[in-house]
This record gives sequence, structure tokens and C-alpha cells, in this order.
Amino acid sequence: MKFVFLLPDGFDPRGGVRRVMDYAELLGRRGHSCVVVSKDRELPAWLDAGKYSHFRIRHTSNPYYSVTCDVAWATGKRGGLRLRKMRRSRLKVYSVVMLESLNRPSHRAGSDAMLDDPYGQNWLYVANSSWLRDAVQEKGQRCERVLASPRSDIFRPDTPPSPDKGRHPIVMCLQSRGQWKGSERSVAAIEHMKSRWAGQRSRIETRIFGPGKRPDFGRPLRKLGVIGVHELPAQYAAADVVLHSSAFEGWANIPFEAMCCGTPFVTFDTTGIHDFAVDGYNCRIVPPFDTEAMGEAALEILLDRGFREKLQRGCIETYKRFCMIDTVTDIEKIVVDELARLESQGEGA
Repeated sequence: MKFVFLLPDGFDPRGGVRRVMDYAELLGRRGHSCVVVSKDRELPAWLDAGKYSHFRIRHTSNPYYSVTCDVAWATGKRGGLRLRKMRRSRLKVYSVVMLESLNRPSHRAGSDAMLDDPYGQNWLYVANSSWLRDAVQEKGQRCERVLASPRSDIFRPDTPPSPDKGRHPIVMCLQSRGQWKGSERSVAAIEHMKSRWAGQRSRIETRIFGPGKRPDFGRPLRKLGVIGVHELPAQYAAADVVLHSSAFEGWANIPFEAMCCGTPFVTFDTTGIHDFAVDGYNCRIVPPFDTEAMGEAALEILLDRGFREKLQRGCIETYKRFCMIDTVTDIEKIVVDELARLESQGEGA
């Protein structure tokens, strides 16, 4: 089959868009023809050629880009709008990665706007978490669930840590431009940790990554910037704990990837975590927006080696339940079944 994946403007390699590229890569390895359409000409520089080599990249700024294919797949609001123009695709798949108005009722944007305007019977919605699937179905749309899974050739528990892992305990977090990502809440939690760390023989080293501006942290601090996918695992593996302070997620990539590298995490009890996060087993889950509780939970992991090792074992066991190969098999089955249904009803054009 021929798949065309439409990436939205403002490509962000850390989020659900990368998941779509993983689908393209592994479907390509299965012998399918896959094309990734992107406006971002810096995309090839970010990709590790050895890990993403089974799809073609087409650069275009044409919002009406269309090509004959079996499946056109999009994510993001603009991706969905472009998907409407794919007149020559047998099946249109919209990858739901966020329902913004469920969390910010005054802000109508993103995936939610696509759901309120059904485009026809040859559209299929696919959600990457259980709560998203349920939310879409509550809106009266047909939706399949394809759980996000790690690329086991990239994110794995036996990843060696980065060679610059030093003597200090390392706390890692995301610094993002998006307010809902909660960068300021991570800052508050880390500052609380450091205030309680007085008297310890070593200092807490903070490592932040992402496109946001450098926060006002005390030393030691490392600003990693935007990290390529092939560099991320070593940084996760070097950390003793990862903080996830987002207000909401469709699927929480940061703690999930940290878990796949065997690193415990602390997260707020919000959406996007409950398909893999279990409090006291592979992570600590604290009340939403309680930065002191987040700091205390992270301190517990740093100070109690036995508890930290228990969480690390839980991370590895949870990792074994997720397999990208199974995910791609699920995608193939969903697409084949849906195309067969459309063909039987004469709607696959």
C-alpha cells in the first residue's frame, strides 16, 4: 500500500509528530511505499539516517498538495486541513494527539476542531491513548486506539548513559515554549528540591532540553537545547529522575521515553500517563500542579537508593509490554479492515 504522511507546520520532533514518522519508517520496512510531506527543510538534519531510511521526504509549501495513495495520514490542525484536500486517497486517517478544548474550553484549536466537523465516511480517527479514544468516541466519532510504543532500536533500558555523567545526582526536565508544558512548574519543583538538599555531600545537577529559553537556575546546570532523537536515550539514561510537569497531554512522550530507558520519573496526575504510569511501581504520581509534592517525590527517589532501583525495575518491566512492531501490525490491520469496509460500501474514493 502507499501511505502519505502530512506533517503540520512548525514541526516539533519531540512530540506526536515523531510517532507518526516512526509509523512511516516501520511501515516502510514492511514493504509499504511511504512518503512524508513536510514544509520544514531542516527535517533531514534532525533525523538519524541510520534509523529513518525507509520513507521518502517531500518538501512542499503547497497547502493543496495531493497525490494518489491508499492512505493519507495527518496530525495537527493544519495537517487535518490539508488532509481535506487529499481527494485522491482511498482512506484519510487523522491522528488525534490532543483535545485542547477538553482542557481549555475557551481555546478552540488543534485536534478538537477537526472532530466537530466530520468530513465523510472515508475518514478514520486514530488515538494514541485510551483516554483520547474514549473522548473522541464521546463526541460521536468512530475512533481506533493504537497505543504509542517505543522504537526499541532507539529507546531501550540497556542504553549506556552519556559520557558526561558526573558525580552529582541528575534531574532532567523539558524546557518548552508551550505554557501547558509546565516548564515553570519544573523550575519550582527543582528549586524546592535544592532548598531541601542542603547538607548533602553532592549538589543536584539540572539538565534541561528543548527550545525554551534558559531558566534562572543555580549551578550546576546543563542546557542541552533541542536534542536529536538518536541523542535523547543517553541523556535519559544519565538522569536519576525525570520531571514531567505538563498540564495535559494526549500521550506523555517525555516520561514514557524516560521509562523505556530505565529512568524513573515524577509526573502530575493528568491525562496521557495512565496507560503506562503506575505510582510506586515505575514512577511517582503527585497531585496536579503541586510543585512541592513533585520536589519531595523526586527527593525520595534521589535519596532512597533501594526505592530508586525498585522503580527502575518497574520501568524495565513496563517497557516489555510495549512493542512498536505490534503497533505497526495493529495499524496495518485497522487500515486493511477499514479499506475493506469502504470498498464493500462503495465509499473508498
